[in-house]
Amino acid sequence: MNQDIELAFIGCGNMGSAILDGILGAKSLPADRILVVERSPERLAECAARGVRTTDRLEEARRVPKLLLAVKPQGFAEVAEGLGRDRKSTRLNSSHA
Repeated sequence: MNQDIELAFIGCGNMGSAILDGILGAKSLPADRILVVERSPERLAECAARGVRTTDRLEEARRVPKLLLAVKPQGFAEVAEGLGRDRKSTRLNSSHA
């Protein structure tokens, strides 16, 4: 994954999409510095249309400095397992359900 990605969204359903729209609308971060990890091909296409980078591979978010977890509570364990134990404690992780 490119080193210039600053924020990764893990999941981009209703809540994640609203937060993404806010970030992009406020121009808080350029779209090309955001990665969206999502299982739904339809949601990936919607996010790509906004100019952000997209993937369905969770492991691509492992080295991104900031994560926003926008998954349902029942999916959290799977996401945590997929991210692995190499996350540094100095990195920001935010969870929204």
